[in-house]
Amino acid sequence: MRKLDPLAVALSLSVAIALGTVALSALWLGAAAWLQSGDYVRGLVLRQSVQRYLEPWHHKAPAYYYLGIFFSDGLPYSLLVVPFIWVIARSKRWREPAVLLSLTWILTYLVFFSASSGKRSVYILPLFPAMALLVAFGLRAISREEWPRRGLAGAWLVLTVILALGLIAAVLILPPAYSSLRPWIISGLAVLTIAGLGAWRLTLSGRAIASAVAVAAGAVLFMFTTAVPVSIILDPTKSPRELGARIRSEVPPGGSVGVFPNLVPSVNYYADSTTTVFPEKASADALRFLLERPGRILLVQESDWSLGIPRGARFLGAYTLGEDRFLLLGGPPGASGNGSTD
Repeated sequence: MRKLDPLAVALSLSVAIALGTVALSALWLGAAAWLQSGDYVRGLVLRQSVQRYLEPWHHKAPAYYYLGIFFSDGLPYSLLVVPFIWVIARSKRWREPAVLLSLTWILTYLVFFSASSGKRSVYILPLFPAMALLVAFGLRAISREEWPRRGLAGAWLVLTVILALGLIAAVLILPPAYSSLRPWIISGLAVLTIAGLGAWRLTLSGRAIASAVAVAAGAVLFMFTTAVPVSIILDPTKSPRELGARIRSEVPPGGSVGVFPNLVPSVNYYADSTTTVFPEKASADALRFLLERPGRILLVQESDWSLGIPRGARFLGAYTLGEDRFLLLGGPPGASGNGSTD
Protein backbone atom coordinates (compact mmCIF):
# COMPACT_ATOMS: atom_id res chain seq x y z
CA MET A 1 0.00 0.00 0.00
CA ARG A 2 1.44 3.38 -1.05
CA LYS A 3 2.30 5.75 1.78
CA LEU A 4 0.43 9.03 1.61
CA ASP A 5 2.39 12.28 1.45
CA PRO A 6 1.29 14.38 4.50
CA LEU A 7 1.80 17.65 2.61
CA ALA A 8 -0.31 16.45 -0.32
CA VAL A 9 -3.05 15.33 2.07
CA ALA A 10 -2.97 18.68 3.85
CA LEU A 11 -3.21 20.60 0.58
CA SER A 12 -6.06 18.41 -0.67
CA LEU A 13 -8.00 18.91 2.54
CA SER A 14 -7.39 22.67 2.40
CA VAL A 15 -8.73 22.88 -1.14
CA ALA A 16 -11.76 20.74 -0.26
CA ILE A 17 -12.53 22.88 2.80
CA ALA A 18 -12.14 26.11 0.79
CA LEU A 19 -14.47 24.86 -1.95
CA GLY A 20 -16.99 23.68 0.63
CA THR A 21 -16.93 27.07 2.34
CA VAL A 22 -17.45 28.87 -0.97
CA ALA A 23 -20.35 26.54 -1.84
CA LEU A 24 -22.11 27.10 1.49
CA SER A 25 -21.56 30.87 1.24
CA ALA A 26 -22.97 30.86 -2.29
CA LEU A 27 -26.12 29.10 -1.09
CA TRP A 28 -26.57 31.64 1.69
CA LEU A 29 -25.93 34.60 -0.63
CA GLY A 30 -28.26 33.14 -3.24
CA ALA A 31 -31.07 32.90 -0.70
CA ALA A 32 -30.34 36.47 0.46
CA ALA A 33 -30.45 37.75 -3.12
CA TRP A 34 -33.75 35.99 -3.72
CA LEU A 35 -35.29 37.49 -0.59
CA GLN A 36 -33.69 40.95 -0.56
CA SER A 37 -32.58 41.59 -4.18
CA GLY A 38 -29.12 41.61 -5.69
CA ASP A 39 -28.35 45.07 -4.28
CA TYR A 40 -28.16 43.57 -0.80
CA VAL A 41 -25.65 40.92 -1.89
CA ARG A 42 -23.54 43.43 -3.84
CA GLY A 43 -23.46 45.72 -0.83
CA LEU A 44 -22.51 42.86 1.47
CA VAL A 45 -19.81 41.34 -0.76
CA LEU A 46 -18.35 44.41 -2.47
CA ARG A 47 -18.79 47.23 0.03
CA GLN A 48 -18.84 45.45 3.38
CA SER A 49 -16.13 42.91 2.47
CA VAL A 50 -13.88 43.92 -0.44
CA GLN A 51 -14.07 47.70 -0.06
CA ARG A 52 -14.00 47.56 3.74
CA TYR A 53 -10.71 45.66 3.48
CA LEU A 54 -9.05 47.62 0.66
CA GLU A 55 -10.44 51.12 1.31
CA PRO A 56 -11.97 51.19 4.82
CA TRP A 57 -13.90 54.31 5.73
CA HIS A 58 -13.72 53.94 9.54
CA HIS A 59 -12.29 51.82 12.39
CA LYS A 60 -8.77 52.66 11.23
CA ALA A 61 -5.86 51.51 13.41
CA PRO A 62 -2.09 50.96 13.12
CA ALA A 63 -0.55 47.71 11.88
CA TYR A 64 0.30 46.49 15.41
CA TYR A 65 -3.30 46.87 16.65
CA TYR A 66 -4.11 43.16 16.58
CA LEU A 67 -1.12 42.20 18.71
CA GLY A 68 -2.69 44.08 21.61
CA ILE A 69 -6.09 42.58 20.88
CA PHE A 70 -4.62 39.09 20.72
CA PHE A 71 -3.14 39.34 24.21
CA SER A 72 -5.96 41.31 25.84
CA ASP A 73 -8.89 39.35 24.41
CA GLY A 74 -7.04 36.05 24.80
CA LEU A 75 -6.39 36.47 28.52
CA PRO A 76 -5.49 34.57 30.57
CA TYR A 77 -4.16 31.92 28.17
CA SER A 78 -2.56 34.37 25.74
CA LEU A 79 0.06 34.96 28.46
CA LEU A 80 1.26 31.40 27.90
CA VAL A 81 1.98 31.96 24.22
CA VAL A 82 5.19 33.94 24.84
CA PRO A 83 7.02 31.32 26.94
CA PHE A 84 5.68 28.52 24.74
CA ILE A 85 6.94 30.14 21.52
CA TRP A 86 10.31 30.70 23.23
CA VAL A 87 10.58 26.99 24.00
CA ILE A 88 9.36 26.05 20.50
CA ALA A 89 11.96 28.29 18.86
CA ARG A 90 14.83 26.99 21.00
CA SER A 91 13.93 23.31 20.66
CA LYS A 92 12.77 23.55 17.00
CA ARG A 93 9.45 21.97 17.96
CA TRP A 94 7.75 24.17 15.35
CA ARG A 95 8.25 21.33 12.88
CA GLU A 96 5.68 19.19 14.68
CA PRO A 97 2.27 19.21 12.91
CA ALA A 98 0.29 20.42 15.95
CA VAL A 99 2.61 23.39 16.48
CA LEU A 100 2.95 24.19 12.78
CA LEU A 101 -0.82 24.18 12.30
CA SER A 102 -1.41 26.48 15.27
CA LEU A 103 1.32 28.96 14.40
CA THR A 104 0.35 29.08 10.70
CA TRP A 105 -3.28 29.61 11.64
CA ILE A 106 -2.44 32.46 14.05
CA LEU A 107 0.04 34.19 11.75
CA THR A 108 -2.27 33.97 8.73
CA TYR A 109 -5.03 35.87 10.53
CA LEU A 110 -2.67 38.42 12.09
CA VAL A 111 -0.85 39.21 8.84
CA PHE A 112 -3.93 39.26 6.61
CA PHE A 113 -6.04 41.57 8.77
CA SER A 114 -3.10 43.73 9.88
CA ALA A 115 -2.44 44.57 6.22
CA SER A 116 -5.75 46.44 6.07
CA SER A 117 -5.93 49.87 7.72
CA GLY A 118 -9.49 49.16 8.86
CA LYS A 119 -9.52 47.01 11.98
CA ARG A 120 -12.05 45.64 14.48
CA SER A 121 -11.33 43.18 17.24
CA VAL A 122 -14.01 40.74 16.04
CA TYR A 123 -12.12 40.12 12.79
CA ILE A 124 -9.51 37.92 14.49
CA LEU A 125 -11.83 35.89 16.72
CA PRO A 126 -11.22 32.72 14.62
CA LEU A 127 -7.54 32.64 15.61
CA PHE A 128 -8.30 31.94 19.29
CA PRO A 129 -9.09 28.25 18.67
CA ALA A 130 -5.57 28.02 17.21
CA MET A 131 -4.20 29.64 20.35
CA ALA A 132 -6.08 27.04 22.41
CA LEU A 133 -4.49 24.21 20.38
CA LEU A 134 -1.02 25.69 20.92
CA VAL A 135 -1.61 26.11 24.66
CA ALA A 136 -2.95 22.56 24.96
CA PHE A 137 0.15 21.21 23.18
CA GLY A 138 2.43 23.14 25.51
CA LEU A 139 0.60 22.04 28.66
CA ARG A 140 0.85 18.41 27.57
CA ALA A 141 4.57 18.78 26.85
CA ILE A 142 5.17 20.30 30.29
CA SER A 143 3.12 17.62 32.03
CA ARG A 144 5.33 15.01 30.30
CA GLU A 145 8.42 16.95 31.43
CA GLU A 146 9.42 17.53 27.80
CA TRP A 147 9.40 21.31 28.35
CA PRO A 148 10.60 23.26 31.40
CA ARG A 149 7.85 24.44 33.73
CA ARG A 150 9.40 27.79 34.69
CA GLY A 151 7.85 29.66 31.73
CA LEU A 152 4.36 28.46 32.65
CA ALA A 153 4.90 29.28 36.32
CA GLY A 154 6.15 32.74 35.39
CA ALA A 155 3.09 33.40 33.22
CA TRP A 156 0.71 32.44 36.03
CA LEU A 157 2.66 34.65 38.43
CA VAL A 158 2.39 37.62 36.07
CA LEU A 159 -1.36 36.98 35.75
CA THR A 160 -1.74 36.88 39.53
CA VAL A 161 0.12 40.17 39.97
CA ILE A 162 -2.02 41.87 37.29
CA LEU A 163 -5.23 40.64 38.92
CA ALA A 164 -4.06 41.65 42.39
CA LEU A 165 -3.27 45.17 41.14
CA GLY A 166 -6.72 45.32 39.52
CA LEU A 167 -8.28 44.23 42.79
CA ILE A 168 -6.47 47.00 44.68
CA ALA A 169 -7.54 49.56 42.07
CA ALA A 170 -11.16 48.43 42.33
CA VAL A 171 -11.04 48.95 46.09
CA LEU A 172 -9.25 52.31 46.09
CA ILE A 173 -9.71 54.23 42.83
CA LEU A 174 -12.80 52.95 41.02
CA PRO A 175 -14.54 56.04 39.49
CA PRO A 176 -17.65 57.20 41.41
CA ALA A 177 -19.82 56.59 38.34
CA TYR A 178 -19.13 52.85 38.73
CA SER A 179 -19.37 52.64 42.52
CA SER A 180 -22.46 50.42 42.31
CA LEU A 181 -20.33 47.85 40.48
CA ARG A 182 -17.58 47.76 43.13
CA PRO A 183 -18.74 44.68 45.12
CA TRP A 184 -19.23 42.63 41.96
CA ILE A 185 -15.87 43.64 40.47
CA ILE A 186 -14.02 43.03 43.74
CA SER A 187 -15.55 39.58 44.20
CA GLY A 188 -14.75 38.55 40.64
CA LEU A 189 -11.15 39.80 40.72
CA ALA A 190 -10.63 38.10 44.08
CA VAL A 191 -11.78 34.79 42.60
CA LEU A 192 -9.44 35.18 39.61
CA THR A 193 -6.50 36.21 41.82
CA ILE A 194 -6.94 33.10 43.96
CA ALA A 195 -7.20 30.97 40.80
CA GLY A 196 -4.00 32.49 39.39
CA LEU A 197 -2.12 31.91 42.63
CA GLY A 198 -3.39 28.34 42.76
CA ALA A 199 -2.28 27.77 39.15
CA TRP A 200 1.21 29.03 40.00
CA ARG A 201 1.49 26.64 42.96
CA LEU A 202 0.16 23.71 40.92
CA THR A 203 2.71 24.38 38.17
CA LEU A 204 5.57 24.42 40.66
CA SER A 205 4.39 21.03 41.94
CA GLY A 206 4.47 19.60 38.40
CA ARG A 207 0.72 19.69 37.65
CA ALA A 208 0.65 21.82 34.52
CA ILE A 209 -2.74 20.71 33.17
CA ALA A 210 -4.34 21.09 36.61
CA SER A 211 -3.06 24.68 36.70
CA ALA A 212 -4.95 25.52 33.50
CA VAL A 213 -8.08 23.84 34.86
CA ALA A 214 -7.81 25.99 38.00
CA VAL A 215 -7.71 29.18 35.92
CA ALA A 216 -10.61 27.96 33.76
CA ALA A 217 -12.66 27.26 36.90
CA GLY A 218 -11.86 30.76 38.15
CA ALA A 219 -13.03 32.22 34.83
CA VAL A 220 -16.36 30.35 35.09
CA LEU A 221 -16.89 31.67 38.62
CA PHE A 222 -15.98 35.16 37.40
CA MET A 223 -18.81 34.97 34.88
CA PHE A 224 -21.35 34.38 37.66
CA THR A 225 -19.85 36.68 40.29
CA THR A 226 -19.06 39.63 38.01
CA ALA A 227 -19.80 39.43 34.29
CA VAL A 228 -23.50 38.52 34.53
CA PRO A 229 -24.53 40.97 37.30
CA VAL A 230 -22.46 43.82 35.81
CA SER A 231 -24.06 43.24 32.39
CA ILE A 232 -27.53 43.38 33.95
CA ILE A 233 -26.71 46.61 35.81
CA LEU A 234 -25.25 48.31 32.72
CA ASP A 235 -27.90 47.05 30.30
CA PRO A 236 -30.22 50.10 30.55
CA THR A 237 -27.42 52.50 29.51
CA LYS A 238 -25.47 50.21 27.17
CA SER A 239 -28.28 48.76 25.06
CA PRO A 240 -31.10 50.56 23.21
CA ARG A 241 -33.78 48.33 24.73
CA GLU A 242 -36.01 51.19 25.92
CA LEU A 243 -35.42 53.11 22.71
CA GLY A 244 -36.30 50.04 20.66
CA ALA A 245 -39.60 49.64 22.52
CA ARG A 246 -40.50 53.27 21.77
CA ILE A 247 -39.69 52.85 18.08
CA ARG A 248 -41.75 49.65 17.88
CA SER A 249 -44.75 51.56 19.22
CA GLU A 250 -44.47 53.97 16.27
CA VAL A 251 -43.16 51.80 13.42
CA PRO A 252 -44.57 48.42 12.35
CA PRO A 253 -42.20 45.41 12.22
CA GLY A 254 -39.78 45.71 9.34
CA GLY A 255 -40.45 49.43 8.91
CA SER A 256 -37.75 51.99 8.14
CA VAL A 257 -36.14 54.35 10.66
CA GLY A 258 -33.83 57.22 9.77
CA VAL A 259 -30.60 57.59 11.76
CA PHE A 260 -28.33 60.65 11.88
CA PRO A 261 -25.31 60.70 11.63
CA ASN A 262 -24.13 57.16 12.51
CA LEU A 263 -25.75 53.77 12.93
CA VAL A 264 -26.55 53.08 16.59
CA PRO A 265 -25.41 49.53 17.45
CA SER A 266 -28.23 47.00 17.94
CA VAL A 267 -31.02 49.51 17.30
CA ASN A 268 -32.21 47.40 14.34
CA TYR A 269 -32.49 44.34 16.57
CA TYR A 270 -34.33 46.00 19.45
CA ALA A 271 -36.58 48.07 17.17
CA ASP A 272 -37.26 45.21 14.71
CA SER A 273 -36.71 47.65 11.86
CA THR A 274 -34.37 48.60 9.04
CA THR A 275 -32.41 51.85 9.13
CA THR A 276 -31.55 54.55 6.63
CA VAL A 277 -28.33 56.24 7.78
CA PHE A 278 -27.71 59.89 6.86
CA PRO A 279 -24.10 61.17 7.07
CA GLU A 280 -23.18 64.23 9.11
CA LYS A 281 -23.44 66.67 6.19
CA ALA A 282 -26.86 65.38 5.14
CA SER A 283 -29.05 66.80 7.90
CA ALA A 284 -31.35 68.35 5.28
CA ASP A 285 -31.83 64.94 3.66
CA ALA A 286 -32.55 63.42 7.06
CA LEU A 287 -35.18 66.08 7.76
CA ARG A 288 -36.74 65.54 4.34
CA PHE A 289 -36.91 61.79 5.03
CA LEU A 290 -38.71 62.50 8.31
CA LEU A 291 -41.33 64.90 6.94
CA GLU A 292 -42.04 63.65 3.42
CA ARG A 293 -44.34 60.80 4.54
CA PRO A 294 -46.61 60.38 7.57
CA GLY A 295 -45.52 58.18 10.44
CA ARG A 296 -41.76 58.22 9.83
CA ILE A 297 -39.18 58.17 12.64
CA LEU A 298 -35.75 59.81 12.82
CA LEU A 299 -33.12 59.12 15.50
CA VAL A 300 -30.48 61.86 15.82
CA GLN A 301 -27.39 62.27 17.97
CA GLU A 302 -28.04 65.49 19.85
CA SER A 303 -24.44 66.77 19.71
CA ASP A 304 -24.42 66.60 15.89
CA TRP A 305 -27.99 67.76 15.19
CA SER A 306 -28.34 71.53 14.73
CA LEU A 307 -31.96 71.73 13.58
CA GLY A 308 -33.63 71.31 16.99
CA ILE A 309 -37.25 70.12 16.85
CA PRO A 310 -38.26 71.09 13.30
CA ARG A 311 -41.69 72.44 12.53
CA GLY A 312 -44.04 69.60 11.71
CA ALA A 313 -41.98 67.04 13.66
CA ARG A 314 -42.96 65.39 16.94
CA PHE A 315 -40.55 65.00 19.85
CA LEU A 316 -40.84 61.39 21.02
CA GLY A 317 -38.16 61.31 23.71
CA ALA A 318 -34.47 61.61 24.60
CA TYR A 319 -32.33 58.55 25.30
CA THR A 320 -28.81 58.15 26.67
CA LEU A 321 -26.71 55.31 25.26
CA GLY A 322 -23.24 55.06 26.74
CA GLU A 323 -21.83 58.59 26.74
CA ASP A 324 -24.08 59.93 23.95
CA ARG A 325 -27.57 61.41 24.04
CA PHE A 326 -30.06 60.79 21.24
CA LEU A 327 -33.32 62.46 20.27
CA LEU A 328 -36.18 60.49 18.73
CA LEU A 329 -38.26 62.56 16.32
CA GLY A 330 -41.50 61.58 14.66
CA GLY A 331 -42.94 62.91 11.43
CA PRO A 332 -46.59 63.76 10.84
CA PRO A 333 -48.76 60.96 12.24
CA GLY A 334 -50.11 58.45 9.74
CA ALA A 335 -53.76 57.83 9.11
CA SER A 336 -53.66 54.87 11.50
CA GLY A 337 -51.92 56.89 14.17
CA ASN A 338 -49.43 54.08 14.57
CA GLY A 339 -46.44 53.76 12.32
CA SER A 340 -45.11 54.32 8.89
CA THR A 341 -47.09 53.89 5.70
CA ASP A 342 -43.98 52.84 3.73
